[in-house]
Amino acid sequence: MAQQVDPQAQLSSLIAQQSSWQQKLAQAQGQISQSAAALAAAKAKLNQTTASLAAQQAATAKVATTNSAQITDLQQQLADAQAELNGIIKDNTDRQNKLISDLGANQFLQDQTDGHIQATAQQIDYTNTKLTDLASQIADLQANEDATRQQLGVVLRETYKQQQRSLLEFLLDSVSFGDFLTHVSNLQNVAGQQDHLLSLLKLQQQAVDAAKAEQQRQLATLQDLQASQQDQKQTLVLQQQDQQNLLEAARVQAEEANARISAREVQIQGLIDTKQGQIDSNQQLLQQLKDAQNQLHATISNQSDTLSQAQQQEATAKTQLDRLEREVEGVTALINQAEAARPTKTYSSGGLQWPVTGPLMQAFGPSPYRFEPAITYNGVRYAHFHTGIDIGAPNLSPIRAAADGQVIVVGYSAYGYGNYIVLAHNAHLATLYAHLSRTAVTQGTVVKEGQVIGYEGSTGNSTGPHLHFEVRVDGNFVNPLGHL
Repeated sequence: MAQQVDPQAQLSSLIAQQSSWQQKLAQAQGQISQSAAALAAAKAKLNQTTASLAAQQAATAKVATTNSAQITDLQQQLADAQAELNGIIKDNTDRQNKLISDLGANQFLQDQTDGHIQATAQQIDYTNTKLTDLASQIADLQANEDATRQQLGVVLRETYKQQQRSLLEFLLDSVSFGDFLTHVSNLQNVAGQQDHLLSLLKLQQQAVDAAKAEQQRQLATLQDLQASQQDQKQTLVLQQQDQQNLLEAARVQAEEANARISAREVQIQGLIDTKQGQIDSNQQLLQQLKDAQNQLHATISNQSDTLSQAQQQEATAKTQLDRLEREVEGVTALINQAEAARPTKTYSSGGLQWPVTGPLMQAFGPSPYRFEPAITYNGVRYAHFHTGIDIGAPNLSPIRAAADGQVIVVGYSAYGYGNYIVLAHNAHLATLYAHLSRTAVTQGTVVKEGQVIGYEGSTGNSTGPHLHFEVRVDGNFVNPLGHL
């Protein structure tokens, strides 16, 4: 970062800065006066607005009190209407719940009866199947009975024939007595067979009669059960219809009650909205006044901030002027000291070596950077001018004398060079080394070319570690590259 070539140039720059800060101080004082006047006007307007707000608040409070009482009465009417509606709804809901419960029980009984009817129908189908089987069995029994009757007829006819003959005829027809006994035995067998067939026929007839009776009994029982269940289902259906009619009537009553209460609610709510609208209108007016008051408070706050900033700028300007005055005094003393110590001895003819190895960071001459001072160079005034070259190198790198010479200044500038050294090489040539982290020589020391005189740093007005190197010929700063 570049600064003036020597203490005399630095003094001129500091005096220019002092003038600039004095202008800033005058501007800050003018701004304080303007801010104070604006603050006083804002406070007066705030007082006026506050008085108007208080009057409007009083009027609004009066209207709000009247409207609030009316709204409270209307709200009570609305609450009473709602309580009435709630009572009607509760009674109706209880009735509906009871009817719904009865409908549920009725539906359960219907479902149960339908199940019984279905089971009875299945039983009837089963019984009809059994009746069909019984009919088939009866047909078989009747067939067996007919066969038995036919067989019995044959036996009866044979018995009749045999009964027409006497034992004597059997004896005469017999070839022997054994043959007679055979005929007698056959006659007895026929008689026994006849008795057996008659008994079997009787049993078969009894079985047929019993099967038919059981068939008729089961059929009559199932038909009676089915008729009873149909009657029960019809009764339940009629009960369900009556309950549904009652439920519908309760629903209609509930809707009518809801409609009446809703109309009343709308009427009361309309009155409440009207009163609330009046209150809202007053509240809006109050809010507008409060917004105006807040805006004035904000204006006053801004004016106070501006005034505070201006006062702070004034204090900063005064502080800066004080520092500049002290630094001007210090630099003046250094100039006087340097002039007294300026050597007449020639240490070097003018050839210079690089004081540190590194890239060129900023060249000599006019600069676009605002932090560079305003300088007159070769009769031309520049707003920002770099009076030396900046050489980059690692921090704390050793800085060496550019030629044989004598240390005429070892100083410090808080607003410029930081730690710096000035070497005089002859009666016309001097070099300056600035922004050092620390110095390694004292004023009056005679140094050799390449001797370490300090170490690179970033003190003073610096953007980072580097060496600011200046060359001055007969008090005028020149481009160092022309001597390196």
